[in-house]
Amino acid sequence: MNSFKSLLAIFCAIVLLIGCEEKDPLSLNNVESFVFEALNTTGNINQEENSIEIYVPNGTDLSDLTPTIQVSEGAIVEPASGQSNNFKNPAAYSVTAENGSLNIYTVYVKLINNNIQTFSLLDQLGTMGADNTITFNFPFGTEITNLTPTITFDENATIEPAADSPQDFTAPVTYTLTAENGDKNTYTVKVNVAAGSDANELLSFHIKELFADGVIESNQISLQLPYGTDQSQYLDLQHLTVEAEVSEHASIDATLNSFDLSTKEITVTSQSGLTNTYSLNVEIEEENPEAIRGVWLTNVASNAMASPENIEEAVNRIDELGFNTIFAVTYNKFQTLHPSQVLKDLYTAGEQADRSTQFYYETADNGFDPLQILIEKAHAKGIKVVAWFEYGFAYKYGGVNTDTDWFYNFKPDWFAKDRNGDIANKNNFYWLNGFHPEVQQFMIDLIVEVVQKYDVDGIQGDDRLPALPNTSGHSAYTLQRYADEHNGATPPASDTEQSWLKWRADILTQFGVDLYNAVKSADPNCLVTFSPSAYNFSYYNYLQDWPEWINKGIVDIVSPQLYRYEDAGFEAYSYLLNSHITTASGLAKKQFAPGVLIAAGGYIPTDEYLARLIKYNRSQGIMGEVHFFYEALYPKRNVFHALYPVKPQFPQLNQ
Repeated sequence: MNSFKSLLAIFCAIVLLIGCEEKDPLSLNNVESFVFEALNTTGNINQEENSIEIYVPNGTDLSDLTPTIQVSEGAIVEPASGQSNNFKNPAAYSVTAENGSLNIYTVYVKLINNNIQTFSLLDQLGTMGADNTITFNFPFGTEITNLTPTITFDENATIEPAADSPQDFTAPVTYTLTAENGDKNTYTVKVNVAAGSDANELLSFHIKELFADGVIESNQISLQLPYGTDQSQYLDLQHLTVEAEVSEHASIDATLNSFDLSTKEITVTSQSGLTNTYSLNVEIEEENPEAIRGVWLTNVASNAMASPENIEEAVNRIDELGFNTIFAVTYNKFQTLHPSQVLKDLYTAGEQADRSTQFYYETADNGFDPLQILIEKAHAKGIKVVAWFEYGFAYKYGGVNTDTDWFYNFKPDWFAKDRNGDIANKNNFYWLNGFHPEVQQFMIDLIVEVVQKYDVDGIQGDDRLPALPNTSGHSAYTLQRYADEHNGATPPASDTEQSWLKWRADILTQFGVDLYNAVKSADPNCLVTFSPSAYNFSYYNYLQDWPEWINKGIVDIVSPQLYRYEDAGFEAYSYLLNSHITTASGLAKKQFAPGVLIAAGGYIPTDEYLARLIKYNRSQGIMGEVHFFYEALYPKRNVFHALYPVKPQFPQLNQ
């Protein structure tokens, strides 16, 4: 009995002790929950350390967050629940119980760092989608079975598979990032490789050395090459360079840097492996065409005729490059290439017998006759020689001092005058009066002398014969002639008035008729050729009505100067050519050989541009052209070797 009482006493004492340790409700001051409702995140509360740790999504602005806080009943929290706060740094919250006891909590807001920032493969950055899909698109043929990515991701996160481990991306690969708090974020990497293209077309085919463009139709490549291509010693037809354009991503089986012209088939293979075979058909012209392929040989910016050795070298080069005609300057600057008795007599009459009448010395001194040597050397090579009277009715270039110029003071009435009474000039050329019968006769005598003395194949006037500037016509002789033919009237006030232009142009046309008749009388087989300016510039500026010359039957060959610089564009030339084919329609095409500019000052066209002009001439049925001038032949030799592989037949024009 006493033992029971003792045990009971002990139990009561324990119960009393426990009851005494229960906290007074008035002293409760705990944070019971800490939530960011807007972010749906709840803090982890450590009551022993009085700390709260709460994770929020990466990118959250920590400077302005509003928590919802629950504390012990009757307690007060400061800052209050629902009050925004800056959580960039740990924030203190104090909880005060009803009895005034204070408890302070430190709140740590941390970002959930489990995001991939960048993901690269083969130095290409993937495209990040809103659904955490990272996409790559690679070209056909890219190997993706063993690629090691380059990945940047949030600090303190872990990634699986490891960032530096190679992966097979033929199927999507999932990467999982785990934040410090254990939150996981998954990304799917998808790599697409483009399907191979089936395109396998041959779009263009060009042989560089031949300047030849293939015509591609129905899997056949047709190449048209000039007569003699296979005979040329300058063309290696087994080692040519092909420039071909094929469909994107396709390839060609030909050896493009050492192409053999005997190749019969060319295969184009698509990216996907589909093949397309083309047959190559090479056609070389079977007959040597009739054509004038000429070059102007000058004494300006050239020494080609300054010595017998130079003449021989020039003729050999012209022959090598496939030309059959030389237009050799025979008269300019009031001097001749050859010893001219006509000019010598005029000098003597003007008391200038000691003055040289030739470009290169007097025959009496050293026996050098460049024209004769040129004819002999050229004819030995089957090359025609045409005597080119370059200056025509022009006297000098650069000016005439009327006080000191011997010929002006000897024959002042031979000079053309403008309406101010000055010597007529245009583009710095000063002119004799081509309307005056004595001047006309002098020019005819000068030309006929060459025809009678030398075995020339023809003579040529150019943009200065017959020609005069449109400002001329105001000399005393010309004004009197106009008055005699117009009932005493004076010329119109404008030099470009139509009737005044025509009256003067008609005089020059009649001179052309007289010149033609005189040449044919001296030698019926001597060709009368002209190289006027482009029409109708020639008419309005130089009174050259050369379509009328053709109508009158006084033109054996015409080579209008269709000079256009490359930077003007190919169309500038093609337009001129087409219009002048029409203008010269009174002649056979074999009598039409347009003048082509290949040198002027520092200008020389590219090979490609020159070849394009020549090939365009052929496409229009024009088989020849005349090039200005000789000094550009060697720089352009590749073009001439390809397009003039052999000399053509000179046209039969006098039959």
